[in-house]
Amino acid sequence: MKIKCTHCGRKFDYDLYAGLCPHCGVYQRQGSSAYNSSEAQAHKASAYDSSEAQAQGTSSYNSSETQAQGTSSYNSSETQTQPQTQPMASHRETATKSTSGKRRNNWLATAILIVILGFIIAGPEVFHTYQTNKIAKTLTLSEPVTPTKVKPSKGFTVSTENGDFTVTFSSRSTDNDSTFETPEGYEILTVKYHVTVPQKALDTFPGQADENHLYTHWDSDRISPYCVTKDDSYLKPISNYDLSRVKHLEYSELEDNGITDNIDSQNGTLSFLIKKNDFKGLLINELDPDTEVLANSYLVIGIPKQKK
Repeated sequence: MKIKCTHCGRKFDYDLYAGLCPHCGVYQRQGSSAYNSSEAQAHKASAYDSSEAQAQGTSSYNSSETQAQGTSSYNSSETQTQPQTQPMASHRETATKSTSGKRRNNWLATAILIVILGFIIAGPEVFHTYQTNKIAKTLTLSEPVTPTKVKPSKGFTVSTENGDFTVTFSSRSTDNDSTFETPEGYEILTVKYHVTVPQKALDTFPGQADENHLYTHWDSDRISPYCVTKDDSYLKPISNYDLSRVKHLEYSELEDNGITDNIDSQNGTLSFLIKKNDFKGLLINELDPDTEVLANSYLVIGIPKQKK
C-alpha cells in the first residue's frame, strides 16, 4: 500500500519499505495521518475498482446481451429469410422443371407429327411397291417355261377336279363390223375356239349342256390368251367393256354369244386389234390354281383363215 510521507510529501510503498520513507528516511507509523489517508484512498480506490469492475461487468453483460440479442435478431432474421428463400428456390426449380418438361413434350409431339405425315405421304407408295413386289414374286418362275407348240385342231388340255377340258381352235377371220372404228392399217381379228366339256362335269352340272357359258367348274382366270404378231409381240384381247360398248350388247349377251376377252364358253371368239396381215398365232398361259404360278404355256401356230 502506498502512503504519502508526512515529512517530504512523497509517496512510497509502506509494506515494501516497512513504513520508512526512502526519500527522507522519516518513519511513518500505522496510526499516523499519512497511513490513514493512504488507507482511505486505498479503500476508495478499491471501492472504485470494484464499482468500475461491476460497471465493466454490467457493461460487458449488456454488451454481451446486446450482441446476443443482435445475434439472436440476426439468426431470427436469417431464420425468417430462409423460409422465403427456400420457396423461391423451389419455385424456380419447379418452373425450370416445368419449362424443361414442356420442351420435351413439344419435341415429342413434333416427332410424332413428322412420323404421321411421313406415313401419310409415303404410305401409299410403299404399299403399292410392296403389292407389286409381292405379285411379281408370286408370278416369278423358279424355272423358265418354254411354250409348247400345239396344232389348232389338237389344242391343249386343262385338268380340273371335274375332269379334263380340251380347248381347240377352228379358224380366224376379220370382223368387218362397221361399229368398230379401227385406225388406218389395222383390223379386228377374231379367232374361234371350242371347249370340250368332260362327262363328269356334265353329270355334276346337268344344266351345262344347255348353256354356252362355262360355270364354276371351269376357272377361266387360270387361262390367259395373247395374240402373237410376226415380230413376236404379244397383244391382249379386246376387253369385255370395249366389246360391249362397240357392239351395243350387255355383258350377259356377250356371254351367251361367247364374245368375251377370255376362254370361258363352249363356243366362243377372241378379238384382237392388230395390224393387217401381222397375225402369227396365239400364246396361251395356264396358271396353277393353288399357287397362281405359271404352270403351262402353249403356242398355237397355223390357225387357218375362215373360208368365205
